[in-house]
Amino acid sequence: MRVPIVLTIVFLLFLLHQAVRASFEPGRLPPAYLALGSSGIASTQAPFFNVNPALLAFGSQSELNLQYRNFYNISQLNEFGLSFSTRLKRLPFGVFVRQFGDQNYKEQQAALAVSFTIFERLSFGFLFRNYFLQIKNYGHYYSYGLTAALHLRILSWLNLASVFGNFNEPKLTNQSKDIPVYFIQGVQIEVFPGARLTVDLFKDDRYDFDYRAGLSYQLNKMFNVLAGFRQQIHSFSFGIIFKRKFVTISYALEIHPNLGASNAVAVGYYF
Repeated sequence: MRVPIVLTIVFLLFLLHQAVRASFEPGRLPPAYLALGSSGIASTQAPFFNVNPALLAFGSQSELNLQYRNFYNISQLNEFGLSFSTRLKRLPFGVFVRQFGDQNYKEQQAALAVSFTIFERLSFGFLFRNYFLQIKNYGHYYSYGLTAALHLRILSWLNLASVFGNFNEPKLTNQSKDIPVYFIQGVQIEVFPGARLTVDLFKDDRYDFDYRAGLSYQLNKMFNVLAGFRQQIHSFSFGIIFKRKFVTISYALEIHPNLGASNAVAVGYYF
């Protein structure tokens, strides 16, 4: 007897466990974040405002990004993202939407982020995120999460950042931990000109600490190469960023020791 497709998807999500975390793990996109081992909340060169909204303070141009990721060559496990950031009367803000899954199991997010520069070296950010979950034959679920973050430039070569995600403890169902409450502490160090090391300590209230590290190197004005490692799932990742005038193309490859390769790509436009 053929197993119903919805049960197959549920089984795959269970199999992926911490590697995918079906209940809205933060930061599965953009590709540059994946390439750095899911680290970089203190980075100023690749601001991941969907993870740390305080990084919006470092954006000077309006930017539109189209993003895609496939998980471990499984056709049903795809994620699409669209993000836009700009300044409105000198106030940095960003919006992004994201969808993961298919018609049988679907996660969707829509978020608004804002950033405030209190002092020259200190920025705060806030993120309001709406969660939507649809499981075929099991209904729809909604919730929203609030995230607070900060970024501090201690020295020209040293940055610190902190993120407190979903501090309002959102719930999709009666289960208290179906959406993670998490805390991230990150540091970025410029090892030498053009090379930057990012190290993040990630704590999800459902799991143990996850140590993440990434290294980026600016080859020239057009190319930036990246590499990373995640301690919790023992995955390695690699990536490249190409910038030319008003276009940016990013690619990332993550290799899981048991599940195989995961690919992500993004195209960005600056104006």
